[in-house]
Amino acid sequence: MPNQFIADIRHYLNKAGDFPEGLPKPAIKIASFLALLIETATQQEIGKHVKTEFPCRKKQCRGTITTLISDTESEIYWICTECLDEGSILNWQGSKWNTLESPEIRK
Repeated sequence: MPNQFIADIRHYLNKAGDFPEGLPKPAIKIASFLALLIETATQQEIGKHVKTEFPCRKKQCRGTITTLISDTESEIYWICTECLDEGSILNWQGSKWNTLESPEIRK
């Protein structure tokens, strides 16, 4: 059965917008995964599904992750192509991994 993971990237960051020292390894692993998805998704056109090269978070799954920035730009959605594990990332707009500031990326 697929899982749904909803994350606010700010919960993994310090006031400077970085991963804080002493963040537990499981949290670093999740935060790094989310950061990669933010950076990848924001390099693409808004509202367009984009297949990434990133493997699923589940060790036994051989799927890859597809991302999509919502039309309202409020969330980044992601889903595994095999096991259908999915999630969304909130409050990514102010993160250092947001590359949407480049005009050629916008719709």
